[in-house]
Amino acid sequence: MISKELAYNSLIFLSIISFGFFGSLSHIFNLAILILLGAHFITNKNKPYFKTSSKKLFLALSCIFFAFLLRGLFHSDPWSSLDALSPMFPLPIIALMLLFGSEDRFQIDAAHVELFSKISVFLAFMLYFSLLCGIGSRYGLEEYFIGRLELFSGNPIPFSVTMLGVTIFCFADWKNATNSRKFSIIICFVLGMSLAGLLSGTRGTSMAIMLAAPVFLLFITRSFYLSLFIFLFMILTLWLLHISGAGLISAVYLDRIQEGIKTLFTDNKTDTSARLRLEMWSASLNTIKENPLLGYDISNRFLALKDNLPNSIKKNYSHPHNDIFASTIGTGIFGGILAIVSLLSPLWASLLSKNGRETKLFLGCTISISLFATANVNTIYFNDITSAWLAFSTFLIWNLKLKEKETVDVIRK
Repeated sequence: MISKELAYNSLIFLSIISFGFFGSLSHIFNLAILILLGAHFITNKNKPYFKTSSKKLFLALSCIFFAFLLRGLFHSDPWSSLDALSPMFPLPIIALMLLFGSEDRFQIDAAHVELFSKISVFLAFMLYFSLLCGIGSRYGLEEYFIGRLELFSGNPIPFSVTMLGVTIFCFADWKNATNSRKFSIIICFVLGMSLAGLLSGTRGTSMAIMLAAPVFLLFITRSFYLSLFIFLFMILTLWLLHISGAGLISAVYLDRIQEGIKTLFTDNKTDTSARLRLEMWSASLNTIKENPLLGYDISNRFLALKDNLPNSIKKNYSHPHNDIFASTIGTGIFGGILAIVSLLSPLWASLLSKNGRETKLFLGCTISISLFATANVNTIYFNDITSAWLAFSTFLIWNLKLKEKETVDVIRK
């Protein structure tokens, strides 16, 4: 009979693999993990208890969902509120894993998470390569790999968010890795960044990578000045490649980023996507000013926003492309604050944790940066894959077990 520990590790492995190419599959494995942890909690011979730190993290992660839910109870049609919240259901469900799977019950070894993440990145890259080499065209799968890469996630944004996150977890045991393992981590890092940043063409993820780069370098080199030098060198190299007009990166990728920056910060509104976002954000701020305390309920966020949108985009408008604005429109200013708290849950997990604080702080910072950056230009909450990744990455950091060697080193410092 399979042991609980083996079942737990296997389900973690399958969850990480699925997030790398088909995020919706993760719901099955996450639910299985919850059932396993819940059953162990209920049948535990000792008196079951919830740790205070677990309860804090549970509330931090799922507080925005419950704020939407409570606001919906005062709406004329609560069922509409529940329907609007359906992409966020993974938040409270996976958050229960934080309660049932406290640090002293089930943990996942950092070396295993590193291995699982590297396998996930490698398999995703090989899948893309296979589709590109003829299998995709033979079976009519062009939409999954031609243009902006999304594989089987249905959209390049959730694919890029989860792929970036899985790539970050390749560094889960960096401190204890041998040179050969570190080399394999770097290889997977390059592959993962290519899939998440370059091939997906998602500028929110590109921005997240740039913001997280100094944290990556500091964690790897352990030297502030060396990290700063490498970071500035990378920026200079990219800029020289751009102005030289050489290669695919200059022609397609950096030009698109540059046009987006010009549109956001100058009067040159040449990038349609960025211009539409500016109009939606401006309309969102005006909508918030009209009802800043209670909001309009999450099911009415589109309708409330529509009156403040320019006539040119009213027919084709979408969500505010900003989770903090959407949360504030839905539940008022308090909801916007709770959204920020929830988006930073991976960071809270690292701060509340008692072992491997240095590595967990690195993971928490970089994952939170990627989620927060995406949430400000697209959405995390209103896509079931990205909301599941927010919750699962928090759970993974919370239950990550690092070798005593690192814990002792951190204490000595």
